Amino acid sequence: MKKIFATLLLLLLSTSVFAWTIGPMNYQGRLLDNAGIPLTGSYNFIVRIYDAASGGTLKYSEQQNSIAVDDGVYSFLVSTGTSPSGTWDINLWNTPTLYMEIAVNGQTLTPRQLLASTPFAFQANLAHTTNNALALGGKSSGAVLQDICNAGKGKWLELTSQCLGIGASFPGPSTVNLNTLTASTDLSNLDLTNADISGINFGAANFTGSVFKSTTINPVGLQGANLTNAVMDSAIFTGSTQSSSALNLTGATFKNMSMSKWNLGGATLSGFSAASLSVCPASLATNWVCVEQRAGSGKYVLLGPGVNLSTSSAAKVAVFGADSLDLDRTILNGKNLTNANLQGITFQQDFIGTNLTGANLGYSHLHRIALDGANLTNAIFDDALIEWLDNPVGTIINGTSFQRTRLYYAFFSQALVSNTNFSYSTFENGEFGSITNMNFSNILFVGVKFQGDLIGNILFQDGRIASNGDSLYFRGNLSSTVSFINIKGDSLIFSMPVPASTVFSGGSYNRLSGNFSGVTFNNLTLVQRFTHTGPTNQAGPTFNNITLDGLNFGMSNGGSATLTNATFTGSCTLLNNSLTDFSGATGNYAGTRFGNCTIPANSNWMMVVACPNGQPASAGTDPNSCLDGQML
Repeated sequence: MKKIFATLLLLLLSTSVFAWTIGPMNYQGRLLDNAGIPLTGSYNFIVRIYDAASGGTLKYSEQQNSIAVDDGVYSFLVSTGTSPSGTWDINLWNTPTLYMEIAVNGQTLTPRQLLASTPFAFQANLAHTTNNALALGGKSSGAVLQDICNAGKGKWLELTSQCLGIGASFPGPSTVNLNTLTASTDLSNLDLTNADISGINFGAANFTGSVFKSTTINPVGLQGANLTNAVMDSAIFTGSTQSSSALNLTGATFKNMSMSKWNLGGATLSGFSAASLSVCPASLATNWVCVEQRAGSGKYVLLGPGVNLSTSSAAKVAVFGADSLDLDRTILNGKNLTNANLQGITFQQDFIGTNLTGANLGYSHLHRIALDGANLTNAIFDDALIEWLDNPVGTIINGTSFQRTRLYYAFFSQALVSNTNFSYSTFENGEFGSITNMNFSNILFVGVKFQGDLIGNILFQDGRIASNGDSLYFRGNLSSTVSFINIKGDSLIFSMPVPASTVFSGGSYNRLSGNFSGVTFNNLTLVQRFTHTGPTNQAGPTFNNITLDGLNFGMSNGGSATLTNATFTGSCTLLNNSLTDFSGATGNYAGTRFGNCTIPANSNWMMVVACPNGQPASAGTDPNSCLDGQML
């Protein structure tokens, strides 16, 4: 077993020594391994009290099992353990000299530690009366206690030689001002677990990063305090209702408590989180509301601009647990959640009319929600899962980010979508209405329809179209600045004429259909079918550096193939029966020039079209005379 060392182990306190009864003794210290690294975990302790530094008579012992050790720091109350041996009373402390020995997980720590010669050494103001009773390593008892207090994330109150930390006792109802205990107002990063601090008026004290776990507090005593990033869990509030004050709760986390005595009308709440409350605050800041966390749950959550309900940070996980923040049925309609942090949360309730401007819903799960009239300007849905979003009406989606998002049956056909980034997402069985200035880079499309117009700069780049019928379907008009770059996969279908300025560059398509008059296709592969529906009196498409792999131009029902007035420039490779008309169709390639197209010897190529001499080219016949710059 790794050798364990204890350091700064003694903090002694009696609750009723003057009545000649001995209360529990608060024992606090740190555990280090043989490399000096603080230990963390659950440990079993045995406490033994002897009348000599070694050997001697065992006067008292007990077990303290499953004691939590965090970063080396632990504490427990001696006389409250199990399997006691001996008596914990005034007779024990009449022994002239006592030493304490501690065993941790069966390993006895050495040397034993000297206790005081009288029970009066256990008073809270020990340093005043027995200044050298606990002198260790050349330090006075006051210095030792101060070290222990600081090691346990406490604050040493130098004016009264007391420790404001875990289990501290400063009860009300009478109160004292902090400046009578210490000249410092810096109370940052304290651990006040199980403490009673209801008898202190803290004024403008700085509690940044402090922890209040099951702490008893008088909210009036915190008026004007700085609680930035503080954590309160299961705190108990006494005294009067707090008046409206300039509390700073930026980044603070509250949970599992009644806030009936809190007045947050003048508080700073940016990044604040308060959930699983049994009672709402007496008042709240502008645009903040307290709503039931889940219908019938009896728990409440605070919602407002900048609220932080994310479960992604270490502080939130420590308080809420990884999955314990339940907002599935929280009423969110009409709320102001601008710049809110809602990462990692499951929502199954509507956001009708909700202001989500700048909100972060990354890693969240939105299932069957309504977004009618919601404002998603600059909101973030990165890495989220969105299911069954049914045509939100009037929703503003501008500058929104849906990167790496999975969208299933998400219909945006009546939303106002612009300047939005869907890169690296999966979009399956959904719809868009009119869209403006959009980025669709690296997206997997499965059965997606664009029902409205494409306005401004629309980029489809490095994406993939999965096989599922009309996989990517455009029914509206395209602006002059739409680009399809390195798109690969199944079908790309256009109902309206495609502007000649539309960019098609790189990638490959199994099916490409539309009116492509004047459009240029650069450096791509066409597989299976290409249908150009433009009139014969207009210039057809131009194919530059194209590979045709098993392609037919036209329909499979015996109708005429359509590739009129097309031009092939640069390199052109015909593979695997390209330009075959199905079912004996008659090809219409009037005005089309095949330029420098070549047919590899192993391509198993066949062409059923009319050659200039009126004789059809058949399988096995060299058709180069029909391809070398000739008109078909």
